[in-house]
Amino acid sequence: MLVQAPESAQFDGMPRSAMATGLVAHVLPIAKMPRVLLNYARHAYVRKPGTLASGTRAGNPVGKILALVEAGHGQSFTGYKQVMLIRRIERRMGLLNIENSMNTPNTCGAMPPKSRRCAKTC
Repeated sequence: MLVQAPESAQFDGMPRSAMATGLVAHVLPIAKMPRVLLNYARHAYVRKPGTLASGTRAGNPVGKILALVEAGHGQSFTGYKQVMLIRRIERRMGLLNIENSMNTPNTCGAMPPKSRRCAKTC
């Protein structure tokens, strides 16, 4: 989710409410939003969904990502279909502007709030 910085908003209630959800990926002034939107629009997930899935099979970072979420938050995804999990991970990668699926477990491990958001959206 992309949210206007409360300091730059005429009324800061809506941005603050969005931020309170814990699902916000970017909090920016309006002038910096186009760059983030363009990066998202250029991401492989948006251009051609499913193109990152083939990269996840090589070293299976999906398992590593799910292990991080389960260890950190007790959320298990063992009953979920692999295709659905890959689609959701790809979506999250697009929102966080992560191009390489092999870097995703490192990113999730380094930034626990992102895995919390991932658990909430999955």
